[in-house]
Amino acid sequence: MKKILLFMVLLVSAAVQAQTNEEAFKTEVQKTIELQHTTDLFVEGLKMQLQKLTENGALDAEKLQPLVEEIGQAVVPALTERMNEVYKENFTLDELKQINAYLATPVGQKVVKLTPMLSAEGINVVQRPELQAKISAIISKYMKN
Repeated sequence: MKKILLFMVLLVSAAVQAQTNEEAFKTEVQKTIELQHTTDLFVEGLKMQLQKLTENGALDAEKLQPLVEEIGQAVVPALTERMNEVYKENFTLDELKQINAYLATPVGQKVVKLTPMLSAEGINVVQRPELQAKISAIISKYMKN
């Protein structure tokens, strides 16, 4: 009987600890999302895409902001949930805390701010005609004749 009682206590303790760790991880992911301005970037990107609807007359300009807000409210929870899964698959809680510590620094925020521009610049370089020609030549060497 004592063994069963001890087992039950250990089982409940493990479940409580797992739940506590899960909540701590979700808290850190939320902090990461905030430090990386993930939601803001999503909303801004969405707004840029939907702006095209106002430019071609399919959407009245004054309806753009309410549309963006409604889509954001519908999508952001799923985005947050998926980001929690992705971070959990790739990082430990301790690693996530270290990432957040870095992102909270001025240099970390500078990296966050400049990453979209740096990524776009990298894509622009690869899309240059001379590099596209090199890439095509390399691909053709590997293709079946």
